Amino acid sequence: MVRQVGPSFLDGWQQAIETIAKLVLEVAIWLRRGQVHKKRRWQNYSQRVGRLQLSRRSMPRYALLRHTRVPNDPNGCHVDLLLEDGTACRTWRLPDVPSTNGLKQDAIPLPDHDLTWLNPGSAPVSGGRGWAERIRAGRYQGELPANKRVPVNVTLLDGDLSGHLQIAEGQCCLLKL
Repeated sequence: MVRQVGPSFLDGWQQAIETIAKLVLEVAIWLRRGQVHKKRRWQNYSQRVGRLQLSRRSMPRYALLRHTRVPNDPNGCHVDLLLEDGTACRTWRLPDVPSTNGLKQDAIPLPDHDLTWLNPGSAPVSGGRGWAERIRAGRYQGELPANKRVPVNVTLLDGDLSGHLQIAEGQCCLLKL
């Protein structure tokens, strides 16, 4: 037996389908707005983080290494000050960690060191020349002069030490900011 469907029955279904379609469209619009807002928030966040990382990358790093068991050091221990300079680190031997009181201490220039010494950790020094451990680190602002005999004036920021670092005529001092 075939049942005939009248106009009132079809009208009811059609209204139900239209209502469901409107609801689906509203939910889709609502979800799309939420996704757009999420996307915008993510873009803003990633742009801020990107700017921060870029600014941090553009600032060169510094590190202080405690160098122990050194055969040619009368004290057997000293501190190496490393300032990142392109593909290497300019390095000076200091008797102790600089303090911000402005007291001068000897700063003996050493050959450039590898950038790996800027990373956290400790390791034996090649050639049986003792052991080095990174004890302080951060970033600095300022330019290192091309001529290694010219005085160095940089500002230590964003790390364990802060202040104006001055190295000239075999002496080093750190002044408060």
